[in-house]
Amino acid sequence: MKYARLALLVPALLALAACSTSAIKPDQLAKVEKVAIIGVDIQQQKPVSGGDLLGAALKMNKSSEAIPQAGVPSEHVAGVYQDLAQKLTAKTGWKVMKLDDLRKHPAYVAFFKEKTEGMQNRPIINDRFVLYSAPNVIDTFAIMTTPQERLANLAKDLGVDTIVYAPITVELNNSSMLASLVGKGEFRPSAKLSVVAIDATSGEKIYWQQVEGPKVEKGARNVVGMAPEEQLNQLAREASALSMDQAIEKLSITR
Repeated sequence: MKYARLALLVPALLALAACSTSAIKPDQLAKVEKVAIIGVDIQQQKPVSGGDLLGAALKMNKSSEAIPQAGVPSEHVAGVYQDLAQKLTAKTGWKVMKLDDLRKHPAYVAFFKEKTEGMQNRPIINDRFVLYSAPNVIDTFAIMTTPQERLANLAKDLGVDTIVYAPITVELNNSSMLASLVGKGEFRPSAKLSVVAIDATSGEKIYWQQVEGPKVEKGARNVVGMAPEEQLNQLAREASALSMDQAIEKLSITR
C-alpha cells in the first residue's frame, strides 16, 4: 500500500476512544445475510535484537517511541482475512464476499484509492510494532476514521447488509531474556482481536467484541531475541485464529 504523504494528526487511540468494550444489537444482526470484510490488519510486535536484550540487561535500553505508520502489505494477513471469513460463515451462515471479488469491486477500488492517496491521517503506533495489512485491503484505522454515512454507502454499493473489519494486535511473548541470550528463548505469540460489524442502513456498529486470546501452543525458538520472519508471521496467524472463535461466539444468536 502506497501513501503519497503521511499526516501526523490523529493517533489511533483517538479513533478507539469512542468505542465501548462491546456492542451487540440482536434485532439488526438477525437480518444480516450478506457480508463484506473490508479491513483486517495486525499490529505485530517486532522481535528484539541482541543489542536490545543486552541493553535491557544492563538497564541501558532505549525507550520505545510512537511513530505514524502506514500498513505494510503481507500475505500472512491475507491468510488471517481468509480465516475470519471462514469462521464467520461457519458461526452465522452469512454469505461472505470473496476476497478476490472485494478487491476488484468498483466501489471498493474507489474506497481504497480514497483512503490511500494524497494526504492521509495515520495511526501512531509503538515503534516496537509493525502495522501489517492484507495486500490491496484497507487498514482498519482508515475505516475507523471514516464517517458512518460513508461506510453505509460503501456497504450498499457492495450489495451487502453489513461490513466487517478486524484490528488485531499480536504480542510475541518472549519467554526469558536470559534464555534468549543463550539461544534457548521461545516466542509464543498471542493476539488481541476485535470484530466489528457495521450496519448498511445506518452505518452504526451492530456488533463489536474484543478478546485477548491464549498463547500458541508451540512457539518459535529465538536466539538473542531473533527468529525467522516467516515462522513468526505464521505464528501470528495462528494466534489470531485462536482469538477469532471467542470474538464471534455471540454471533450464533443470529441463526
